[in-house]
Amino acid sequence: MSGDIEIQGTCAPEFSKVQDAFTANFKDGKEVGASFALAIEGEMVVDIWAGHADGARSKPWEAGTLINTYSTTKGMAATVVGVLADEGLINYDAKVADYWPEFAAAGKQDVTVAQLLSHQAGICGPRKRVEMDEIYDWDGLCATLAAQWPFFEPGTANGYHAVVFGHIAGEVARR
Repeated sequence: MSGDIEIQGTCAPEFSKVQDAFTANFKDGKEVGASFALAIEGEMVVDIWAGHADGARSKPWEAGTLINTYSTTKGMAATVVGVLADEGLINYDAKVADYWPEFAAAGKQDVTVAQLLSHQAGICGPRKRVEMDEIYDWDGLCATLAAQWPFFEPGTANGYHAVVFGHIAGEVARR
């Protein structure tokens, strides 16, 4: 597959170069599928997608296709928490349970937002194996993480919260 790919969605004319760059990603046939959206002051000015949602190229990419953005989530989630802290809505020294009461279960009652953001909360991942569809189940995975015991005593060590950082930081921000 190369070259001709149908770009779906909408793009304001003044952002046509964004759509051109997006389209160029598909020219050599290596890009399987992607989407891009941009809102400015609440107005969606670019909302485009193309390609396939699977490596076999059998499932078309759709407007609502969910993907895991892996580690890019950490920076976005931490930025959201930082903005909320700047606005006085979150305090880094507050306990996570002040915002998310269920998180206090299983020895995590004293974990602070700062510990969570610095990978010191002891929630390096789920204690049970989870499938990709469970990672996409926000409420389900957050409930699992809130209920589980930490892998180490919070605040005593660092443990990279690889797959779940976006969920735990995001859930604090959401609440």
